[in-house]
Amino acid sequence: MTSGLMSWTTIVLAAPDQPGHPAAAFLERHADPGLLGALLLALGLGLWNLILRRRLREQTRALSRSLDALGDANERAEQTIAQLNATLQAVPDLLFELDIDGRYLDYRAARTDLLVLPPDQLLGRTVSEVMPPESANTVLAALKEAAHKGTANGAQLQLDVPQGACWFELSIAVKRSPCGQADRFIVLSRDVTERVQASRAKTDFLSRMSHELRTPMNAILGFSQLLERDTALQARPRGFATEILRAGKHLLNLINDVLDLTQVESGRLTLSMEPVQLTDLAHDVMTLMQAMAQQRDVTLRWDAFSGVAVRADRLRLKQVLLNLVSNAVKYNRPGGSVHLQATPHGEHMIRITVRDTGTGIACERMAQMYQPFNRLGAEFGPIEGTGIGLSTCQRLMDLMGGSIGARSTPGEGSEFWIDLPALEGALPWSGDSEGPLGR
Repeated sequence: MTSGLMSWTTIVLAAPDQPGHPAAAFLERHADPGLLGALLLALGLGLWNLILRRRLREQTRALSRSLDALGDANERAEQTIAQLNATLQAVPDLLFELDIDGRYLDYRAARTDLLVLPPDQLLGRTVSEVMPPESANTVLAALKEAAHKGTANGAQLQLDVPQGACWFELSIAVKRSPCGQADRFIVLSRDVTERVQASRAKTDFLSRMSHELRTPMNAILGFSQLLERDTALQARPRGFATEILRAGKHLLNLINDVLDLTQVESGRLTLSMEPVQLTDLAHDVMTLMQAMAQQRDVTLRWDAFSGVAVRADRLRLKQVLLNLVSNAVKYNRPGGSVHLQATPHGEHMIRITVRDTGTGIACERMAQMYQPFNRLGAEFGPIEGTGIGLSTCQRLMDLMGGSIGARSTPGEGSEFWIDLPALEGALPWSGDSEGPLGR
C-alpha cells in the first residue's frame, strides 16, 4: 500500500492542476477528503523519512570518522605513555612525588634496593618518618627552597638502604596543581656514593700530603732566610737565596690553602661563632695589606664601621676579607684603588663589599669563580696565585650562615661582597670613610 501511495504521490506532485492530467482525473473521480488527507500524510511521512535517512547516514559517517580519529589518538597516546614509561624505567635515578610536608605520593624506582623502605610501606609516609632527622631536614629544606624558587639542586644526604650506606644528591622541581590544589614536588634522587667517596679520598690525600710537605718547606724557608741575611755571602748567591725564599713562601701559601680547603670539604673545620666588631677587623685587614698596596701603587680606603658587628668566626672572616682585598690589590692597576665598606642588606643582614678599579672579569668566566684551582685565565700572567682562595671563601661563608657574590665589568673593575647576620642593635651606623691608606 505504501508503494501505491508513493506512486500516486509522485503523480500528484508532477502536475496536479494541469487539465486532462491523469492525477486531475483521478481526483475528480475520487474526490474523497479522507483519501486526500491520507495521501498528504503519506507524502509528508515519506519526505520526513527521506530526510531522516539522509541525516542518519551523514551522522553515521561523521561518527565513524570521529571514532577512527579517536582510535588513532588513543593509539598515539598509548605509544607516548609506553615510551615515557620506558624512559622512566631506563633512568637509573630514583623519582619521587612529594608534597610540601615530605609525604610520599608516588615513586619510580628502577632499583628498589636504593629505597629506605619497601615500596608498599613508603607511600603515604613522610620523610621524617622513614629517614634520620638530619637527612629528613635536608629534604624538607630543599622542598622549601624549591617552593620559593621553583627548583632546588645539589642537596646531599646519607641513608642506610638495603645496599648499604649510600649518598644521594637531590634535584627538585615544583609540579603546579590546578584548581587551587596544593603544589606537589618532583624529586630526582641520584646515587652519588662513588663520587662522594672519591672526593673524600682526594681530600684525605691532599690533607696528608700537605702536612708532609710543610715540615721540609719550613726548613727550606728557614735556611733561605739565614743565607739571605749572611753578610759574608756575595751578592749573586744572596740573590739566589732570595729567589728560593720567594718561591718557598709561594709554595707554603699553596700548601696552606690546600689544607684550608681540605678541612672545609671534609667537615673537620671547627668554627667559633661570636660577635665580631667590623671596625677593628677592617683596620687589621687593611693594615696587613698596606705593604702590598704600596708596592703596587694602589690606594686602600675603608669606612668607619662604628658599632657595626656581625655574628661570625673572627679568624675565618678575617681570612675571607684578606683574600678578597689581596685579590683586589693584585689584579688592580697602578694608581688604582680598593674600597672596603659595609651597608645594611635586608632587615637582618650586613653586606661587606670590596670594590676595586682593576682589570675586571669577563662575563663568561664569572660562573667559574668558585671552582678550586681555576684562576680564570690569570695562570698565564705574571701574578702568582693558587685559584683556591675564592672556593675556600665560599665554603667558609656557607659554614658561617652567610653568602658571597660578585659583579664585574672588564676594564673597569670588580665588586665582591659577603653577607652575614647582623647583631641585634648593630643597625644603623655611621659610614664615614677612614681615608686613603697605602699610597
